[in-house]
Amino acid sequence: MIIPIGRISSDRLLGRVADFCPFCRGVRPFRIFRIESYQHVLYLPAGPRLDVGRSKVCETCRLRSAADPTNYSAVSTDDDANLEQLIAETNPEFRRNWASRLLLEERIKARRLSPGERAGLLREPFLMAAEVLARRNDEARLDQPTKFGCLGTFLLPVACMLGLPLVWNSTRPEREKVAVVAGGACLAFTFLAVVTDARRHARRAVVPRLVESLRPLDPSSEEVELILGSLREDRSPLAEVVTAREVSNRLLEWPE
Repeated sequence: MIIPIGRISSDRLLGRVADFCPFCRGVRPFRIFRIESYQHVLYLPAGPRLDVGRSKVCETCRLRSAADPTNYSAVSTDDDANLEQLIAETNPEFRRNWASRLLLEERIKARRLSPGERAGLLREPFLMAAEVLARRNDEARLDQPTKFGCLGTFLLPVACMLGLPLVWNSTRPEREKVAVVAGGACLAFTFLAVVTDARRHARRAVVPRLVESLRPLDPSSEEVELILGSLREDRSPLAEVVTAREVSNRLLEWPE
């Protein structure tokens, strides 16, 4: 993952569908993607693309999860279709199939849950968040700082060797030294970016959605710690990058 030579995944948009989003707690439009894996050099395709599965991205919360194409009767290519049109075209049995869950969401809003129901519902968003992070790791997705660092590690030394003679009257060993230092700095930046990539993504994209999904259930800090503790025992990727204090503090903030 840290070397810009190898195998990487990319998305090919197939269309849109309607489905239930556990983070948004309701039916939402999703974008469906075909995940393709291919060999690359400096992130440029260098081999055939292999179809490795499907994923879906909620158009509201923007989080990615696995998609099962058999759940939909069709995939819409209409970018302007509203939610009701998407339900009718892509998931006409949605309200019947999800009737019990939609009723449960109404009971969540009314705070009429049994202790057992609430315990299960508290754990669900954490499991979904862990799945989102695990899928991102499996698909070898990296954010822009990491990609730029990888490219810079290879390209900046080359640029130094080609460009410095035009602006600096120096010997070749001096230019080579500058190129090595520049490459080393980019390598150090890339290593730091890769190590912190998962935590940056979790803080930026996953934790805010996790908190909004938990907010109607009003969990205590002890409940959050208990759930994350069990995920830590299961070696969940979420427990490695998110702390109970971080989640609890965000729950105390006013919703956006």
